[in-house]
Amino acid sequence: MSEVKKHRLRRFDGKTVSLTAIDGNIFEGICEYNSRDYNYHEFGYDEDGLQMVNFLFINSNIVKIKSLEDVEGPYGHFSAPYGTLEEMNLTDDIDLLEDWYDEGDDIEVFRMLNCLEDHLVRNDRKREIIDVLRKLHKVNASPAVKARIADILYPVDYYAQIFRRKSFHIFKDTGEISDEDLRELKLFITTVTPLYPEIRTEITVVPQSETTCKRGRQYCITFYSEPKEGYLRNIGYIGEQIDLYLTQHNIGALWFGIGKPEEPSPQGMEYVIMIAISAMAEDKFRKDMFKAKRKSLEEIWSGDTLNVAEIVRFTPSACNTQPWITENNGNELTVYRYKKPGKRGIMPAAAVQFYNRIDMGIYLFMLETCLKHEGYRFERTLFEDDGSENEKTLTAKYQIKKA
Repeated sequence: MSEVKKHRLRRFDGKTVSLTAIDGNIFEGICEYNSRDYNYHEFGYDEDGLQMVNFLFINSNIVKIKSLEDVEGPYGHFSAPYGTLEEMNLTDDIDLLEDWYDEGDDIEVFRMLNCLEDHLVRNDRKREIIDVLRKLHKVNASPAVKARIADILYPVDYYAQIFRRKSFHIFKDTGEISDEDLRELKLFITTVTPLYPEIRTEITVVPQSETTCKRGRQYCITFYSEPKEGYLRNIGYIGEQIDLYLTQHNIGALWFGIGKPEEPSPQGMEYVIMIAISAMAEDKFRKDMFKAKRKSLEEIWSGDTLNVAEIVRFTPSACNTQPWITENNGNELTVYRYKKPGKRGIMPAAAVQFYNRIDMGIYLFMLETCLKHEGYRFERTLFEDDGSENEKTLTAKYQIKKA
């Protein structure tokens, strides 16, 4: 990481650097080299320079520069989660962040998001930042960036809510979901992470009176989807995020399979399922999850449990069928949809295969939440499931590694 003369800027093209400007400020970022001709044509500067996203440093304004490519730390090549570059962008004109979002790669965008989150926590320009983040979330971006924005806007401790969530088959002593809570719920729904991003979905929140659900709930969340491969798992995966968000906000919920909405399905989509909801007192949620009736560990998991199986076994499912088995061979988890031979329960056969595929999406989200909590990184591979009545249907494989 040696200092270099100014006229050798070209070597830093595409590199992460620390740059000291003539005003004494130190910037860290990924550089793009701009030739003298380019800078003159685009900006009117008759010298070459380096550009960091939307900041241009011409040669004569650079006092010192050094490569950070050999640096490896908790923030990769950088010394901190964000720095002067991001602070100045936030200070100068928050509306310009859309340009940053368009021009930067994921690393640069994540650093800007770290800066925004820090200022949001400090309640500094809170409304402005929230509005910008909501706008940015609508932009076509990588799933990782969208998930990071969602985490900032609507932080949900999914793991903690697993221990509190409860299926409210009977709603008693319900409260009222306020207009503000309803607005925030609708905004949160726009930020959920799908299992299959390519499948179009629509999620609406409607009064219970506009559905066939007549059990005293205040609203129902209705799920629609394109009927493509994996769409039922996708709805389960999305819906469980909403389920746990509701728990965190003391809104009781029930996955309600037999209810139907009055409104017609959006064009090209099918109605899938609904979640009925009402506000509940905090003490109405589960106090001891381990008292819930579930299959034994041996029935749903083989191999090292990773401190994950003990919790993920409490995943909710249609009629408590718990249609999953996970096998751990040491560095890979293999997940199956499982149907016990000769056993069906109270649901018709066709309904079992339909709802159990939704259940598998719920299970995958819970599994991933538990893996992240235990410090595991993973790569997921999904497999087709046509709803066959085989005893074991391969659903997903996870290559896992301790972070």
